[in-house]
Amino acid sequence: MTGINRRIILHYMFVILLTIVIIEVIFISSISKYYNEGVTETLVNHANVSTSFTEEYMTLTRHDFKSQIPWIRESLKYPNTEMQIISLNGEVLSTSTGITNEEIITTPDIKEAISGEISIHKGILNEESILAVSAPLPSKESQVVGVIRFVTSLERVEDKIQSTALFSISIGLAVMLVVFIISLRLARSIAKPLQEITRTSEKMARGRFDIELNETYIDEIGTLAKTLNHMAREIQQTDKMKNEFISSISHELRTPLTSIKGWSETILTGDMREINETKQGLTIISKETDRLITLVEELLDFSRFESNQLKLTLNAVSISELVNDVVTQMKLKASQHYISIIFTKEQEHIINADENRLKQVFINIIDNAIKYSPPHTQIDISMNVDNHNNSIITISDKGIGISEEAISNVTKMFYQVDHQKDGTGLGLAICKKIIDLHKGELNIKSSSQSGTTVTIKLPHDPTLMTK
Repeated sequence: MTGINRRIILHYMFVILLTIVIIEVIFISSISKYYNEGVTETLVNHANVSTSFTEEYMTLTRHDFKSQIPWIRESLKYPNTEMQIISLNGEVLSTSTGITNEEIITTPDIKEAISGEISIHKGILNEESILAVSAPLPSKESQVVGVIRFVTSLERVEDKIQSTALFSISIGLAVMLVVFIISLRLARSIAKPLQEITRTSEKMARGRFDIELNETYIDEIGTLAKTLNHMAREIQQTDKMKNEFISSISHELRTPLTSIKGWSETILTGDMREINETKQGLTIISKETDRLITLVEELLDFSRFESNQLKLTLNAVSISELVNDVVTQMKLKASQHYISIIFTKEQEHIINADENRLKQVFINIIDNAIKYSPPHTQIDISMNVDNHNNSIITISDKGIGISEEAISNVTKMFYQVDHQKDGTGLGLAICKKIIDLHKGELNIKSSSQSGTTVTIKLPHDPTLMTK
């Protein structure tokens, strides 16, 4: 039996055992009380009747008391009970069995009966439990002339209580057996899926993310299985994107390096007097170097992002001026693709922000808009202020758009919508991190072949911590 099986069964059995023990104790105590009180009440009632009868219908006196004993014995005896007629000094004068040994009884019930009260006494006689009820025998003048005592054995009562207790205990044991069988099946039904999850988790820990757990369970185990399957799929997806990123970054680094090396060799082996060719080569080398610097900066930002060391340098920044500068910077590239950029603003707005980091965000988003837009289309950029004094910047294009499946992943590390395009898959992820550090929001709305709209919300004066 496995550990979890054992724990479940032990817990269930402990609770049921404790419940049955409590019920058994209460039941046996109630049965014992019921039988003992029943016998006691019966004898007390008969004793009351005997006292009333002698007082009302008999003329007892101290002088003729002994002569009335035979009549009292025959008139007041009770089945399965020994009746004793006792004098005021405790001497047994007669019994219903006819056996007397002139013993003197000094138990408390005799003394109380002599004082005029009906009294009860429980004790041991000849190694047998007995119940005795003593009542006064009054005269016409209400004077006690003797005591009538009814004695019965409690052995039969105790035997009845014991048999009832044994029967109830056997019922309890039967219930325990049934509960044990049910607990065993229940424990197995819980332990089996957990054992399956454990085995699968161990395989996942060794890198097997292609296996899936059964998700048909309807309780928390089913939720756990779904969570592990989702985790495995996410890890597979991340691993896939990481591999694609490595392939992409290798290509991105190799292309400018190849161009730099090629033109360097051309210039070195060529005729230095060919100024136009040398100038063209150096221009290409400069551009490719800038491209390499951009890639390295992205990788450095990624490293800072992963180590949570991406820092902001906060200053008062005019958002409209910043966006306008970026638009001016990007217009040349847009015109090379026959794309126009239109920027409209409703009002000036100053916020507390990191100007260079926000410029990085807008350059990246506008560059993506240019990259994925067809020629002879327009990119619209607008800026306004909402009712909460937040800057709202919207960048819309008429490009190929993003599918519904991909839109939830575009801000994840390494993700690329189109692997044929240049890029590392880090840009939008870093952009979102920068906006998050500004306590802002970056939202993307798009559908395939319908263009993309990126909305950035930046608070007016957020309480920002340099991270």
